Amino acid sequence: MQSKSQCSLIFLLKKLRATDIDECLDKEKYHCEGKCKNTIGSYTCDCPIGMYGDGKVGCRGFRIITIVAGCVVVLGLLFLLPIGLWRWYKFIKRRRKIKRKQKFFKRNGGLLLRQELSSNEGNIEKTKLFTSKDLEKATDNYKVSRIIGQGGQGTVFKGMLTDGRIVAVKKSKSVHESNVEQFINEVVILSQINHRNVVKLLGCCLETEVPLLVYEFILNG
Repeated sequence: MQSKSQCSLIFLLKKLRATDIDECLDKEKYHCEGKCKNTIGSYTCDCPIGMYGDGKVGCRGFRIITIVAGCVVVLGLLFLLPIGLWRWYKFIKRRRKIKRKQKFFKRNGGLLLRQELSSNEGNIEKTKLFTSKDLEKATDNYKVSRIIGQGGQGTVFKGMLTDGRIVAVKKSKSVHESNVEQFINEVVILSQINHRNVVKLLGCCLETEVPLLVYEFILNG
């Protein structure tokens, strides 16, 4: 048989259960920053993983999701930083290359030739200003096996343009700045000559350190 005190305790517990409220449901009144658990007559509050303290008063430390997010951001930056630096390096290198080409173009009389081309449009409309990239591709980057002639004035390479035409690209050894105007005048004159006994000048490239002349390719010529 149960004692009187035991009976009183059981009665009290039943009464508490009957009148107990779930504090976890009223978050405004019963503060909890972590995991709330209802108990008879009260509640417990455990701080989230990675934090410590009394969840009813306030937890300290960093939430695990914050730590994970921080790690993801740091790893992302470590991954993107080398890519960003590489792209910046490529950008600077490309910009320097463009400026270098512009410098050579101006020094080799490019502006003067453009002026001549525009003023004599009807006579030399077929003369073309090739880019350095055009001729690098045409000659396979000036491969030794493409050399078809070599002398005191320079080297001649056999090349093929993007339209399939076979050409001879003459790479001069040097052109002194004082002779630039004379060189441009010769280009203009040669571009107007159309005779079966004279190799046709198709155009030139002035973006390189020394000008490049592009002629029709004549077999055994």
